[in-house]
Amino acid sequence: MGRHPRPCAERTGPRHGLRPRDKLPGYRARVGLALPEAALLQEKRKAMVSLEAYLAADTQRREEAEKAVAAEAKATLKNQVVVVEAA
Repeated sequence: MGRHPRPCAERTGPRHGLRPRDKLPGYRARVGLALPEAALLQEKRKAMVSLEAYLAADTQRREEAEKAVAAEAKATLKNQVVVVEAA
């Protein structure tokens, strides 16, 4: 079983459908035309921007909350050590 000399995408003939050059005219005819789903794409892009902003704000809020908890725990631990030393 030998290897075919060309990659699968470049194979031609009835077993492999249209040749690449046969597909180009249809592609070229669509260049510059409006994408039928352009409005949906724009809507999804806006939703993605909104989601990214929400996630960035949520991450910042969580980091600040974690820092506050850590600072409180550190202060509590420091106070406990002082109390233990004073006793």
